[in-house]
Amino acid sequence: MNLTITLPDDLYQRAEERANARGESVETLVQELVEQGLEVPSLSPARQRFLQSLDAARAELEASGSLFHTWEEIEAEKADRRGGVREDD
Repeated sequence: MNLTITLPDDLYQRAEERANARGESVETLVQELVEQGLEVPSLSPARQRFLQSLDAARAELEASGSLFHTWEEIEAEKADRRGGVREDD
């Protein structure tokens, strides 16, 4: 079966360079790459939902501010809980 695809010039040049380095045609290279891509198992719907929920949680955390604090911030918070007394004082 024949298929016509349009590639950006820079992508075609990269494919042509790789095909030439391997001693094959761009057509053969593209066929091999498509075959390799089809061999990679696709994500199950459950895995896709899981990854989407992780992305949503990450975005929510980023929007709410950092969960990470400097050592000084942690020590200051601990000191506040002790009435302003730091452990090293």
